[in-house]
Amino acid sequence: MSQDTGKNTRVLSRDNILTIYLPAAALALGTGIATPALPVYAKSFDVSFGVASQIFVAQLLGGLVATVPTGFLIDRFGRRNIILLGPVLVALSSVLTAYAGSFGALLAFRFLAGWAQQMWMLGRLAMIADTGGDRQRGRQITGMLGMDTTGRLIGPAAGGLLAATWGIQAPFLAHAALSLASVIPSLLRGDVGPDHLHVARGDVLGRLHGYETDDVHLQ
Repeated sequence: MSQDTGKNTRVLSRDNILTIYLPAAALALGTGIATPALPVYAKSFDVSFGVASQIFVAQLLGGLVATVPTGFLIDRFGRRNIILLGPVLVALSSVLTAYAGSFGALLAFRFLAGWAQQMWMLGRLAMIADTGGDRQRGRQITGMLGMDTTGRLIGPAAGGLLAATWGIQAPFLAHAALSLASVIPSLLRGDVGPDHLHVARGDVLGRLHGYETDDVHLQ
């Protein structure tokens, strides 16, 4: 029997487009929109360019620190919960960034943003590992990363336009809106979680055991 039975083996299936590629593009676009505004916004707190650059360090550090704890959280609470929570925390961090009262608070909010983005990425990779077909996972992952790169490439131009038109806070609010929008497909479609997979497997094993018992009785 094929090992791909019961798994999503179409790289461009409707589920993959709605729950992997489009969310990845939306999150990356939001990140790209916020990126050009960050150093300008940091400078508004009367810090040097060297100190202002620490906002990028804080965000990367958040992603690094989140790696191991996120693995435990996925195992404990399920990948779907982490996939939904990550973008919500990104949105929260972006709103808080837009109204940060000090440079220290700004660093903390960017740290949270990095942590939350890592949560989504690791949760989604776990989803692909569990539900993707054996010969499709690589293309699903590269497709997701391709959409991520595309969003980050397009975003800065849009972010600069937003900042010039509606003020320096506008890119962060747009980032928050896109982050929240990215969870809608997964929320509506209801991604399968590990517990559901275990139940399904247990149900199949139970049915097979029942058939074996019936065969014994017939003999």
